Amino acid sequence: MVKISNKISLILDSFILLPGKTTTSTSEILVENQTTGIYEPRTVTEENRKRGFALIIPGIRWHKTENTAVQFGFTGIMADGEVLPAPIPTVQWYRTL
Repeated sequence: MVKISNKISLILDSFILLPGKTTTSTSEILVENQTTGIYEPRTVTEENRKRGFALIIPGIRWHKTENTAVQFGFTGIMADGEVLPAPIPTVQWYRTL
């Protein structure tokens, strides 16, 4: 958070889900040989990657009083290393207990 004035601040919120472990599984299937017409075993390997995900929310926070604030921002989505150009407007209200 960077204070611009007594009541206005620039903020950057983020929610991050780190990539998980990659798993590999192998299985055997029967494939028909087109030349002989006989089914032959083939090994198939599949890789399952758990991808990372992040919500990046830059915005402006307006401190109305000492105990309350309103925040405006645009949420960006980052998935699998790529930023998706779909800004989602957000409004948040803060109040201390």
